[in-house]
Amino acid sequence: MAVKGRTRCLLAAVTAAAGLAVMATSASAEVVYSNVPAKLVGNYASVGAEAYSYAEFGGQTELAGTARNAPQIEAVMSIWACQYGTWYQHTCETPKPKKKFKWPLTLKLYEVGEKNAVGEKLGEVKKTFAMPYRPSFDPINCTEGRWYDAAETQCYNGFAFKVKFPKVKVLRLPKRVIVGISYNTSHYGPAPVGDKNSCNLTSAGCYYDSLNIGLAELGENLLTVGADPTEPYINLDQGGGALEEACGNPEAVGKFVPTECNAYWEGYQPLIQISAH
Repeated sequence: MAVKGRTRCLLAAVTAAAGLAVMATSASAEVVYSNVPAKLVGNYASVGAEAYSYAEFGGQTELAGTARNAPQIEAVMSIWACQYGTWYQHTCETPKPKKKFKWPLTLKLYEVGEKNAVGEKLGEVKKTFAMPYRPSFDPINCTEGRWYDAAETQCYNGFAFKVKFPKVKVLRLPKRVIVGISYNTSHYGPAPVGDKNSCNLTSAGCYYDSLNIGLAELGENLLTVGADPTEPYINLDQGGGALEEACGNPEAVGKFVPTECNAYWEGYQPLIQISAH
């Protein structure tokens, strides 16, 4: 009898421990900021490092709820790269839709400083993602080399997709946090790769030069959780490009700063979702 009683106690202990483990693993993260639709349309407005001469792009977010630990960020990217040909020459072809290319993205979280300036860095993660090419052009349903989304009966140049970064090691997020995304292209980014890669010799060029960050536009009303305190942030790289002239702030070149000086950015925000525990 004593053995049976001890067995019952052990079984009860094991069952209780298993129940606690299930509760711990089932605890889901809370979405504290999001302007990312549950289902993406074919494409969104976007900005690319190569096209817009930036080293980093992002936005300030005001978080909802109370979850602030172990944040994980999803972002919407827009790819304009083809396997053969280019979107701007109206010759884009992607005969192998399942084929992808790999390229690293870096995500950083910052405190919000005085007057919305970028404050201390809170954390950083880097991941190499397998990214798609945009679909082939459809000369029957579309013009100007665009691809056709049959579900929406809509033509697009770029193709939107989501990336999910690893959790950022941060003690606890503040209520307002700045999110920045960066990656390298041939001539821009934190460490431009130059023209040495063999993809520069192909008809499609280098895929990373046609990689963009997706944007929510004014009037789309995509924000569902949290708030947008300011316009987006940008680091204009190497002092070049039309954006520097439009901004009219040469001191901002080479620094990650708000785009408040540039009316061009009014109503735009990077498409991101932040979850936390």
